[in-house]
Amino acid sequence: LAFGNDIDGKLLKNKVSILSSLETLSKKMVVFCDSGQIKVSRSRNKEFALLLENIIFPVNLPKIKGNYPSFHPKMWLLHFSNNHGENHYRLVVLSRNISYDKTYDISLILESGGIGECKEDDLKKTQKILDYIKYLKHITPVTEQQKKLIDALIGKMKKEKVCFKIDDSVFDNYDIVPIYHTKKEDSLLFKQQLFKEKKKYKKILIISPFISRDILLELKKKMDNNKRENIKIVTREKVLEDIPEECQREYLDKFEFYKLNPGIVCSVLQDVESFDGDEDTDETINDGLYDIHAKLFLLESKNAKDLIIGSANATNSAFLMNHELVVKLSSEKKQLSVNNFFNELNTEKKNFFVRMENCLSGDNVSAIQNTLENDIRLLSHIKASGTVRKYNGKYKVVLDFEEMPDIEGNAYIRMLSSKEKKPFSKKISFDNLGVKDISEFFYISVKNKDQNKTIEMERIIKIPLDGLPNDERKRQLINNVIDNSDSLAEYISLMLTNDPFFSQKKGNGSGKGPQKWKSPYNLAQLYEKLLRASVFNPQAVLNLKDCFDLISKKKVMPDELKSLYKCFKKALDSENVGK
Repeated sequence: LAFGNDIDGKLLKNKVSILSSLETLSKKMVVFCDSGQIKVSRSRNKEFALLLENIIFPVNLPKIKGNYPSFHPKMWLLHFSNNHGENHYRLVVLSRNISYDKTYDISLILESGGIGECKEDDLKKTQKILDYIKYLKHITPVTEQQKKLIDALIGKMKKEKVCFKIDDSVFDNYDIVPIYHTKKEDSLLFKQQLFKEKKKYKKILIISPFISRDILLELKKKMDNNKRENIKIVTREKVLEDIPEECQREYLDKFEFYKLNPGIVCSVLQDVESFDGDEDTDETINDGLYDIHAKLFLLESKNAKDLIIGSANATNSAFLMNHELVVKLSSEKKQLSVNNFFNELNTEKKNFFVRMENCLSGDNVSAIQNTLENDIRLLSHIKASGTVRKYNGKYKVVLDFEEMPDIEGNAYIRMLSSKEKKPFSKKISFDNLGVKDISEFFYISVKNKDQNKTIEMERIIKIPLDGLPNDERKRQLINNVIDNSDSLAEYISLMLTNDPFFSQKKGNGSGKGPQKWKSPYNLAQLYEKLLRASVFNPQAVLNLKDCFDLISKKKVMPDELKSLYKCFKKALDSENVGK
C-alpha cells in the first residue's frame, strides 16, 4: 500500500521506508480478518510485527449448529481527502483476499456521489455498511486508537450524508447486502435475495470456486425451463473431482459446467515474471494458484436481471452460516444477459472457459487438507489470553487456553521470532525472551499423515497479551532502524512528504533500490521540511513525537533538533490545529 508504484519491490527492503510506512498506516487503517486465516509468510522484517498488531484484528464468530462460521467478506471502504478539506469515499466489494495468489477474481467499485445530495434510499444503503462496521467494532477487541479511527469515519460519512453511485448506464439500481447472523432470520437473508418466491428465471450464470448440491438444485427449481444449458456454472475442476462418482452424473446432466481454460493459464504464466515462492508456503494456496476465485451470480428473468458480486460462493456455508458481503446490481436493459456476459468472456480469440463433460477421480490429499483446515479453525477459535513478565533482564510469556478441542492431527505453537515448536496444551510458557521476541502473533501448525506422506498446515493467530512492554519494544525497533543522522533525515522526509515513493526514489539518487540516503543531516533543511508540513500536513508533524521521544542516542537526535521540534509541536497542538 505504501509503495504501490514501486514495481521492482526494492524499496520494501529499506527498513526506514517500512518503519515510516507502517507508522503512517497504523494511524489510518483497520483490517478485520477471519480468525486462523492469516497465512504464513517467509519474508523478512518480522521485527515490524508490533506495528501490524495495531492494524490487523481477527474476528472470532460464535458457533452455529456446532460449527464455526467463516468471517468471509472482502470489502474496502476508503476515505480520501485533499488539502482543501474536500472528501471522497470509495466502496470496493470484491472476491479477492489480501494475499499473494494469482487466482481469477472480480471486483466492483462504487464511488461517492454528490455529497449531501443523496436520496433517502441511497443513504439507507450506506447505513447498512456503517452498521456492519459498528457491529465488527463491537464484537472484536480493537484498540482505543482504532476505535476512534472507525468512529471518526462513520461520523464523517453520516454528517456528510454520503451515498454511492453506479457509474454504468446498464444498471438501474443497486443494493448492498452485508450478511451477518445476529438473529435467527438473518440466516435466510441471502436465500431471500436469490430465491424470490414469485420470480422464475430464464437463464442463470454462476461463477464460484466452490459449490453445494442443495444450492444448485434449489436454483434449478426456480427455472421456467429446465434445460441444462440454461444454468451455466463456472467452477474449479477439483470441485467435481471431489464429488462421489455416483453423484457426478447427476451434476453433469442437470447443469452445464465449465472450468478455466488450461490454455489461458499457460499463456498467463508465460507473461508473468517468476514468483517468489517464499511468500506462499501452504499447499492449499498453490493448488489453485491460477484457478477461479471469483464469485458471481447473474440471474435473468423475463423482464429483469440481477447481477450479484461479492464474497459468497454457491455453497450452504455462504448461504446459511458465514458472514458475507455482496452487492446486487439490477437492470432491465437488454444488453445485460447471461449469453452476452458469457460470450464476452468466451470469444473466438480467447476462450476463458471450457466445458467439463467428465470428472476425474479425486485423491485423498484434499480430504486431509480439509481435516487440517478444520483443526486449524478449532484451534484458532479457542479463547486465549497471555501475560508477559520480566525477570533478570529477560521476559517470559505464558499463554492460557480455555479448552483443548478434539482435533485429528498433532498441533504445535511457536513464537513469531522462533523456530522452537511446543505441543498445544491449556497452558504454555516461553522463557528467556528478549524484548524483540515478544509479539501478539504466534504460529500454529497441525500435522497429519496419509498413506504416503505427512502434510503440515501453518497459520498465524493473534493472542492478546497483558503486560506488553510496548514502549520498550518500539524503542528498540526505532533505535535499530534509525541508528544515524542520515537515517533520521530519511525518516523525517518520508513521514512529512505527501509522496513517499517519489521522496524515496529521489533520496536514493539513481532510483535503483535501497542505497544509502543521499540527503545529509542538515538542521536548516529539516526546519524547512517541518515548516512546510506544518502548513500542508500538520498531523504528520505531530506524528513524529513517538519516534523523537524514543530515540536514545544523542548523536542521532541532538538537543537542538529536540528543541526545534518542541517549538513546532507546541504551535501545532490539537487545539491550535483545530483552529
